[in-house]
Amino acid sequence: MPGICIDLRHIAPRAEITPDDLAAAVKQAGHPVPKGGTVLLCTGHHERTFPRQQYATENSGVNVAATNWLAQQGVVHFASIRSAGPEGE
Repeated sequence: MPGICIDLRHIAPRAEITPDDLAAAVKQAGHPVPKGGTVLLCTGHHERTFPRQQYATENSGVNVAATNWLAQQGVVHFASIRSAGPEGE
């Protein structure tokens, strides 16, 4: 299944991720959103908060408009990930 990982680490804790945020991150990645594929969101949440209590409360999230934007791009899966690269990078 095709996919893309986009960098959203600049989004503030507890902020809503918007369609404009997603579009800008896709443009920065230099690859199109794959129709029928997956978008991985690197928010930096784990790196900023783990193992503190804020891990459970300070995460940013995709708002409804951004979810609709992803669907309009043909995305079938999206998820937040721990880091944009292999462990240790």
